[in-house]
Amino acid sequence: MLGLAPAQDRLLRDTADAYIHNAWPVNFNQPLKAFEDSMLMSVRDLLKLVEGSPRKPHLHYMSSVSTVGALTKTHGSTIPETLHEASVVQELGYAEPKFVAKSLCGIAARRTGLAVSIHRVSQLGGPLYPAGVMWNPRDWLPALVRSSMTLGKIPDDLGAMKDVAAQAIVQIVHTREEERSLLGLKESFGPLVAKACRAKIVSLQDWVDELEQQAFDNSSRKRLEALPGLPLLGFFKSLVAHPFGDEQRHCRQCSPA
Repeated sequence: MLGLAPAQDRLLRDTADAYIHNAWPVNFNQPLKAFEDSMLMSVRDLLKLVEGSPRKPHLHYMSSVSTVGALTKTHGSTIPETLHEASVVQELGYAEPKFVAKSLCGIAARRTGLAVSIHRVSQLGGPLYPAGVMWNPRDWLPALVRSSMTLGKIPDDLGAMKDVAAQAIVQIVHTREEERSLLGLKESFGPLVAKACRAKIVSLQDWVDELEQQAFDNSSRKRLEALPGLPLLGFFKSLVAHPFGDEQRHCRQCSPA
């Protein structure tokens, strides 16, 4: 199971008190089916391992805000810390398997009483501290930052720094809550990036409008190098379409970070 030898499987099952599932490829272009064998099967195997443990461990699954990306204003102004129906999942190949995995965790919790926490994580940027690993320059956030330097404007919400997010998750794991809860984490580091880029902080809507206008004005190759966010315009528009905050009562009780 999970590619482990039987002896390793037994050791993990019989000694671990907490499991964190955080391995997931960030790819918005792959369909749901592409994640079935590589990711969803591994989630199911991990659930079997945790359910068979005599230690009553706690499983923490790193989900995504995209699993509630299709919520509308009729659902309220915040996203509650509960499990949701498939109808609120953003139509992305990344979001859909994340929702399926989250649902598998919820089914296991209801069926066996397994302690499960779903961490619905938002955008994660590079590290807060200089010694940290740099962000992959091919991903959407560097494209946003580089485009913001060209535009002279930057959105007011860029998500959380990954080492701060990791600190919060560790604090949550160490609480060992008895009750099952769905945890939200979303802190912004937009002002820090704005200062470094010498860019004006604007709303995400204003930033997307400006980027879209640049696409109409000039789509030359040189312009695309200066505005690498242009090919991701549809993705940024989807963030504007669902401007909801997360309910964070349980999350903040567990983690000062």
